Amino acid sequence: MRGRKTSRLKSEPDAPVHKEEVKMEIKEEYNSDNEYRTEDEVPVPESEVLPGPKGQPMYYDGMGYYYNQLREDKTIRVLVCCHTGCGATAEMALYPGAPISLLGSSKCHNHPPNQSRRERLCFLQNIKTRHAAENIPFTVIFQEEAEKNPIGASFFSFDKIEKHLKKKLSESETVLEPTKGRIPARTIMKTRGRPSPQEEPLRKKAKKEVPAGTPGNLSKKLELLKSLQNIPSGADTNLSEGVDKPSERLPGPHPHAFVYYDGKGHYYKALSISDNTRYLKCTVNECLARAVMRLEDNSPISLEVYSPPHNHPPQPKENKKVKLDAPTSTLGSSSTTNKNTTKTPTPRRTARKKTGVYRRASHSEFDSAKDTSLTLKVAEEEEVPVKKYSEKLSGPEFYHDFKGNYYFTVCVKHGIRCLRCLVPTCQAEARMKLGDNA
Repeated sequence: MRGRKTSRLKSEPDAPVHKEEVKMEIKEEYNSDNEYRTEDEVPVPESEVLPGPKGQPMYYDGMGYYYNQLREDKTIRVLVCCHTGCGATAEMALYPGAPISLLGSSKCHNHPPNQSRRERLCFLQNIKTRHAAENIPFTVIFQEEAEKNPIGASFFSFDKIEKHLKKKLSESETVLEPTKGRIPARTIMKTRGRPSPQEEPLRKKAKKEVPAGTPGNLSKKLELLKSLQNIPSGADTNLSEGVDKPSERLPGPHPHAFVYYDGKGHYYKALSISDNTRYLKCTVNECLARAVMRLEDNSPISLEVYSPPHNHPPQPKENKKVKLDAPTSTLGSSSTTNKNTTKTPTPRRTARKKTGVYRRASHSEFDSAKDTSLTLKVAEEEEVPVKKYSEKLSGPEFYHDFKGNYYFTVCVKHGIRCLRCLVPTCQAEARMKLGDNA
């Protein structure tokens, strides 16, 4: 059984033992390691609070080990060793300078003690405090502290500490300002209808004006529709001042692409189509301008509400090199047929209907001298309006459905042509029969 044992003076068996004599004797303690030690042999040092990383306090037990606070109760503070990989835990009282002792269930330290770390932290803290409070050159402060604490000064050089202090001062004195110049590139969905950091307060004011009961995800569409209401249609567009000029669709650099010219020297390419609106982006790579237009022909182009302006001068139309559409030829056309046909201002909107009747030539009965052959008589051509369902454009297997959507052929199976939308971000697919105007 473990406990305290006291060494008694050898005396006669009948001699009485007084309690005061026992107190005067040396008291020995029997510890868990089966060793004897006296209470006055090893004094427990007081703890010390040192500046830790990120402004957190670090507790030093005076024997080369450092701890961080794990939790704190009403009367005790539980600590954990700050050395990486060491799971030793200790406890201390809440009053200043309370000794630190390992818990009974804690593991021992798996690393040797480090006495020099305290000197290093104290040296660096004293230099920071004096440099911020005293109006003394940094070289004088460094020399004075190096004489007081040579062990801590051996870990640092003058240039290293000076560079560190200048960096801290510059970070504290720097005031964050709104970014100017080029706006960072963003994705299509994030850019559309999203304000820049400078226009964030404007968006909050506009959000208050949205009528009650409107879902929050429709506020952007409402603002976009308000901007589109001011865009005149293609038929009512005037070339007078103060009114947007009509746009022009021109063939792009690739066979399956178009560019849109706004009449002011800027060219755009289509990104997506939704809600009878075509979303455009400037063709210049470094320009982040976004614009919108209706799906009607020659509809004017206007910048989006929150789009940045163009960062390049306009380009005249005559300097823009574009490829003209190649003349399309119909199968089975002949020179005699082209001569008889009449030119119309809109050849794609009408179709020519040829009515022909095969008649057998009249022959005299039983006349062998005459030739019994068939003659073809072609009636007069008349123009009949035909509804256009689709249109094959210039380029290999490129189609337009007259609704503002453009497709290219993916494959042909069992007499059906499988199509896919030309917009890279759109996954729409369509089908059509083989043949013209299907």
